[in-house]
Amino acid sequence: MLRFARPGLAFLVVLMVSAPAPGGAAHATPRVPAARATPRAPAVQAAAGYGSALPRFALFGWVSPPRESTTAGRYAELAATGFNVTVLAWEDAGTAAENLVRLDLTRPLGLRNLLLDNDLDSVSTSNPASLALADTIVARYKDDPAFLGYYLGDEPPASYFPRLGEWFDILRERDPVHPAWNSLGARGAFATPADFRAYVEQYVAATHPAVLCNNQYDFQVTGDAHFLTENVATLGSVARANDVPFWGVVLLVEHWIYRHVTEGMLRWQVAQWLAGGAHGIGYFTYWTPAPLPGYGWGPAMIEWGTGARTPYYDMVTALNARLAPLGDTLAGLRWLATEHAGSVPPGGVPFVPDTLLLAVAGRATLGRFADSMDVPYVFVANADSLSPQMVSLTLADG
Repeated sequence: MLRFARPGLAFLVVLMVSAPAPGGAAHATPRVPAARATPRAPAVQAAAGYGSALPRFALFGWVSPPRESTTAGRYAELAATGFNVTVLAWEDAGTAAENLVRLDLTRPLGLRNLLLDNDLDSVSTSNPASLALADTIVARYKDDPAFLGYYLGDEPPASYFPRLGEWFDILRERDPVHPAWNSLGARGAFATPADFRAYVEQYVAATHPAVLCNNQYDFQVTGDAHFLTENVATLGSVARANDVPFWGVVLLVEHWIYRHVTEGMLRWQVAQWLAGGAHGIGYFTYWTPAPLPGYGWGPAMIEWGTGARTPYYDMVTALNARLAPLGDTLAGLRWLATEHAGSVPPGGVPFVPDTLLLAVAGRATLGRFADSMDVPYVFVANADSLSPQMVSLTLADG
């Protein structure tokens, strides 16, 4: 029996029942519905073609340093948190000149950039003469090792998908390595689970992306929304059906209808995404956005105006130090299932005893994985976002 007790934390357990026999590995085979298994890890699929520039596990903070803070020192500070990807600044101008400066500053740090280039607005297949501009845009970035992909917007409505699909095709034809990228709308923005799934599937059909990404912020001022489990399960299901990885963005900064996030609440969000098989985590936000009426931005990792670090900076840096190797390990495995013990949230699947785990006591989210030799891994996370849990796993004999 294995016991764990910490608020918001998660553990990865490698479960080999016996030593490898000559010519193969002896192991216990977990009970997994066939429909939830995948033939090979999305990271391997991504490396085979479109989007091969994607890291195996992405870590990023939404909102990069603003224009006046676009310096080598500020990007070194960002890289020191453990991030390996950047997303555009608040009110980003989307100019080639500013993008090239970012590439120069981040290249020595090993950071990769998702860049907005507003010149793309003038490119359309309905105007063949504009396609020369697409050649120019791609030539600006595609050979730079600090470039990751083309940022095409946040939470696009389905009505935008045909235009996005056009841009995806134009860019993919000229640069099959660096993908176009969007962060999609959240489950909570849709009336039903079916509506949300249809939205994600329509996006995939229109754009054929290299990675899916979205956010779902459950911690509202009026109480928890209880959509995160369903959001992760749906996004992951569509991603695996299309052999692409998916990323999740977690709430960090208090704003609008969303309340203050503690360290345990932050870790809880990250753990639910990892248990669902996510290959990247983004934090909303790194730099605090500019004051905006009605939004009431709380401090993010770096304060707006002063540029001072907040307690979130050290908190996320410490979390990323554990998250980076854990996420990289999970991204190299094959996701099998995500199960819930103690209680089952909306959209969740209850734990059922099998030949690997006989019982689970306590509230836990269990991510089931396997490596290339079918050795089983279990990612164990606290399913309670606010309280510590004692979680006990009873393993099968052997």
